[in-house]
Amino acid sequence: MRGNRTAPCEHCGKLFTRQISRHGRFCSNSCARYASYPSPLERFWRHVLCGVTPDACWRWTGPTVSSWSEYGRIRWDGRERLAHHISHLIHVGPIPEGSVVRHRCPGGGNPGCVHPGHLMLGTMRENNLDTLADGRHWSQSAAWSPKRRVRPDGIVGEMREVVVILQRTVHRRLAAKAQERGISLQQLAAEALAAL
Repeated sequence: MRGNRTAPCEHCGKLFTRQISRHGRFCSNSCARYASYPSPLERFWRHVLCGVTPDACWRWTGPTVSSWSEYGRIRWDGRERLAHHISHLIHVGPIPEGSVVRHRCPGGGNPGCVHPGHLMLGTMRENNLDTLADGRHWSQSAAWSPKRRVRPDGIVGEMREVVVILQRTVHRRLAAKAQERGISLQQLAAEALAAL
């Protein structure tokens, strides 16, 4: 004889009526499917490669924010989060409003590290200063570095980049003027700055 019984779903906890002979544990097929997925905590640890020594970095081996970034990402509570933020959440607790999680690994910051001992809370300003001190800022590497660009003739002292947004017609006129004189647009700008 078949009978019905009300029981909570093992995935979402919603009460549902199930037949005793079916031994249903889930209220729907979607709950049964999602229950077969690993928990967020299991997915986090699946992508962590712990170092050999206690002080070594824990490397994130899962997906990253982008192809050129080392910052790990993981889906947590229905949205994409940074892996080192989740590590801080698991081991220390929530991140207070207005704070950021800084990488303070021995030997310089390692964006792919999720070791809780290497993560600390701070302000955005402190995080930016850490990035500069560790030599990880985009302007300190390869062709992006203003320090490695050729200094136009006529500029002396500390070189700072000046970004000027011009209308297309003004830019074309200045480029034509520089071409007439046989100099680059940067050299024309340097002359204009020197005249100031």
